Amino acid sequence: MLKTKAVFERKLDCFQPQECVIEAIEELSATEFKDFCENMLADRDFIADRIGDMYVDGNGVQHGLLVLGEDTDDAVLVDSSGYSYGRYTAFLPNFRPYVNRQISLLADEIIRDGTQKTENGDWEISFDEIEERYGVHVTPNNGIGTMLLNALSASDEVTEIEPMEDNFDITYYLDYCPKCDGQQEKGSEKATEQIAPAAKLHDLLHTKWEDIHLIHHEIENEPSTIVELDESTLTEAGKEAWADVLNADVLRVYTGYYGLQMELAGVKASRLDAFSSMLAGFCSVQDYEKWVNEPEDQPSHTPEMKL
Repeated sequence: MLKTKAVFERKLDCFQPQECVIEAIEELSATEFKDFCENMLADRDFIADRIGDMYVDGNGVQHGLLVLGEDTDDAVLVDSSGYSYGRYTAFLPNFRPYVNRQISLLADEIIRDGTQKTENGDWEISFDEIEERYGVHVTPNNGIGTMLLNALSASDEVTEIEPMEDNFDITYYLDYCPKCDGQQEKGSEKATEQIAPAAKLHDLLHTKWEDIHLIHHEIENEPSTIVELDESTLTEAGKEAWADVLNADVLRVYTGYYGLQMELAGVKASRLDAFSSMLAGFCSVQDYEKWVNEPEDQPSHTPEMKL
């Protein structure tokens, strides 16, 4: 049975969704979240503490506080407009998986950048840089910082991470850092056999691929469907940001469980999933417009909500 939750409006002429930016996240216990949802006009300390994170900017974009509850995927987006209760609220069913996905993608981007650039395994990234590059507001105590810290800490590449007042100090395993001397494949004492691929992914983009699924040759993944992919899909910025995916080795193209599938090697499975998800619109509006050339004869399908 397909079930969800929704708030219905009577005789609504048309939907008028607003673009929103999540500036902070507050996670409540199951009991607290239930009480919050059933008493929306009650004053809340956690709202009062984050009044500065809730406002409408000069472009009409709503900035708000996302409230999550333990043991539920539902969420509530709040703009208190200077008050200590939810003066303006939006119910977002099944929203936690989206937030977790965006945090995971952000962590992957930070790790990829750091491991590719560090020469000794140490790397520092400031919260200002994260906001400037990825459009996500991070502080040590705005909830987003805690979720990102947990995602970074759980990654295979990170051996140690220390949250500072305005940055993360990260230490990577040298095995994942190409510029570090003496690197070797983690967990192996001898080089693995190399696969001789027929081509790189970017070599095959002279042809337009439709409804294609990118599959990792070793790690099982559940790819998003890429509706169209060819040499004109990505902008120059997109080609640079996803160079590791475009340089992946194509082992074979075949019809499989998901339909048309392309098996790739020489790239992390998480990056393949992130690339496919990005092309499906599961990224911020800013990143989508920066990385993807929108067809001139089609309306934009970029997501309205961004983290």
